[in-house]
Amino acid sequence: MCNRCQEGKAAGGQSCTCTQNELIEAQNKNCGSIVIQSSADVTAYKNCETVGDLTIQSWDLVADDLAQMTNLTKICGSLYIAKLKLQTLEGLDNLCMVGGSVTIQENHETHTTMTPNLADISALGNLHTIGGSLTVQNNYELTTKEHLMAAFEWTDVGGEINAMYYPNGGDCGRSCGGITGRNLATETERNECLFLGECGVPFGGGDWFFGGGDSPFDFRRRLGLDPARTSPPWSRTIPSSPTPPP
Repeated sequence: MCNRCQEGKAAGGQSCTCTQNELIEAQNKNCGSIVIQSSADVTAYKNCETVGDLTIQSWDLVADDLAQMTNLTKICGSLYIAKLKLQTLEGLDNLCMVGGSVTIQENHETHTTMTPNLADISALGNLHTIGGSLTVQNNYELTTKEHLMAAFEWTDVGGEINAMYYPNGGDCGRSCGGITGRNLATETERNECLFLGECGVPFGGGDWFFGGGDSPFDFRRRLGLDPARTSPPWSRTIPSSPTPPP
């Protein structure tokens, strides 16, 4: 299990990162840096509790596959999730620490040519700590700020936060520039159709850079949260989740 981390430290002043012994134990259990692209991969790694890096990237995965990953609690390195045709991330409900960065991107038919689209990332609601940056982008069914906050409202992020939601959804065909992404932390917008090279605009066109992200302090300040907020009740059980304290 993970201790609550704030400013890079857990209870007793311990580091929020994995210990060397944890890394060695993960490697000895064949749970080092792993890639999940098929049901066979899930079968091989479903008993891992701590891993090095984790990549989940394949439209061949189905909901029942990811649902088997509930033993996973710690990722010592980075988490990368892309090009899934899943509506949720159920199965990652018990993940509580990522030592490196978290990237969740391109989980939409615009990028996979398949449905369903990722529309709910609340399974990550028990993720206490991200040691590096947080990037969430090009997931066009995440249409509200609440979609993102359901996963990350109580997460301490050590690096930059570039998390996008899409009020108009993901159909460039509605009008040129129909996909407008809004950065959760900075409220800066970018035109995703220009970024994708659709609507007759060359790839890379448009003002798609949305700044350098926000520090964790600014992120919470912009959302009206206390940067030194008290710890939420980490006694949540799956699937129920109590309402966080005000």
